[in-house]
Amino acid sequence: MYYYNNTARTNECANNKKERVNITELKKARIERGIRQYKIAADSGISIRALQNYESGKRSPDVCTAQYIANILGVEVKDLFPTQKETSQNKSVNEA
Repeated sequence: MYYYNNTARTNECANNKKERVNITELKKARIERGIRQYKIAADSGISIRALQNYESGKRSPDVCTAQYIANILGVEVKDLFPTQKETSQNKSVNEA
């Protein structure tokens, strides 16, 4: 069994716990880079279940967790958000 490393978290993020972000492009970015869920979870100090919830859109990470994940993936946090085009396409599908 693989346990995640809680020591990866720092106190600098303690103030940002209340801010949440919706990083819908997370799974796509992870798969494109061939990185396994347990690796991101371990390196960012979150559980695999939390990561799965972020990828499925059931939950949103706080700002600092999103930054940790982006750093592990080698992208900027903004790259984990849907583009304007994707957002408008999703709205059109949902409205139909």
